[in-house]
Amino acid sequence: MLKKITNSGCTCLHVLTPRKALYYIWEEVVELAEEPSMEELSDVAFAFGRFLGALTGRLYIRVPLDRRSLRKMAKRAYETGCIRSLRHRPMGTCFEKENT
Repeated sequence: MLKKITNSGCTCLHVLTPRKALYYIWEEVVELAEEPSMEELSDVAFAFGRFLGALTGRLYIRVPLDRRSLRKMAKRAYETGCIRSLRHRPMGTCFEKENT
């Protein structure tokens, strides 16, 4: 599934620094606290996998409960060319492509 996402042309998914990965975990934990759901829990799990990836110099390491988040991103990448939700793409296009 990750291969489908990385082949979409979206550059939003890249190797993070551990500090940035911790920030993403925090953001997802806040969203989970505001709106408890399996979807948000999956997003926290995915963020933790990004943190593990950051510690090892990899894009991502699979962790339990991340499947829902991976499916959601694969669907977005297929439909829009970007893994991010519209809420996180204020210009309507891939955030990373806008800022390069």
